[in-house]
Amino acid sequence: MIPAHRQARSISQHVKHIGSDHLKRRYSTNDGMLRYKRIRSHFFMDTFQVTAKAISEHGNRYMQLFISGKGYMYVHPMKEKSEIVDAVKAFAKEIGVPTDLILDQTGEQRSKELSKVTKEMCCPLKYLKRATCHSLCFFFCVP
Repeated sequence: MIPAHRQARSISQHVKHIGSDHLKRRYSTNDGMLRYKRIRSHFFMDTFQVTAKAISEHGNRYMQLFISGKGYMYVHPMKEKSEIVDAVKAFAKEIGVPTDLILDQTGEQRSKELSKVTKEMCCPLKYLKRATCHSLCFFFCVP
């Protein structure tokens, strides 16, 4: 029988890896999608602007609303409309990533940066058609 301290020395893997590349691993999947919790629900997203009298003490003039079809609501305050990407990241971090985000076709919601961030989270964006009755039907008919 081998003494424990000798056996520990023989199976230990204490090796100095200075500047070696043999420990780098390349995965075929995107592990960015694994960072967030998943929500099995559709969420609607819209940006609201407040009046000049209602600006908050922190200077927030806009708010990003995330509303589920089941009645859950999340609000993220913003100073500029361009902070929509930060709002989506905060929503994903605090609440989770929905099956898809449904939004209208305004300029800030069609940005390439927003589509890139949601693609990394594996959250598809669905855009409502402008000025059609289908946009309201879609809101009330999604389970």
